[in-house]
Amino acid sequence: MDNETIILNECRNDQPVIHLYYSQTAEIWQAFGMSAYCLDEFATHNDIPHLLGYSCRLMMPAVALSDTELKKFSIKPLASAFGPQDHVVLSISDAPNKNDYIAWARKLYNDTHVAKQSD
Repeated sequence: MDNETIILNECRNDQPVIHLYYSQTAEIWQAFGMSAYCLDEFATHNDIPHLLGYSCRLMMPAVALSDTELKKFSIKPLASAFGPQDHVVLSISDAPNKNDYIAWARKLYNDTHVAKQSD
């Protein structure tokens, strides 16, 4: 998935959806921006192992989880935008709180940059 598409999808993501992108090289599903926040909330609430971070490349939060973990969701995608395993859009029940998202994103950004500076 190209960076521009991800950035465009997340900048326009004001609906209760999660955009997930499959990385063939890493063999993981990734979410960015508001989608990452929603995925983190869902995965944390359901005890699903996942990784949190801040993508310096895309300049937004990122969450990753394995294909095995994603299949445990037992949910059907709303759409497969770019092919069967590249990009799926999942519906969620409620739109996220933007202020909570901003605080969450700021913490991930600060944690990532503090860790890099101390290395």
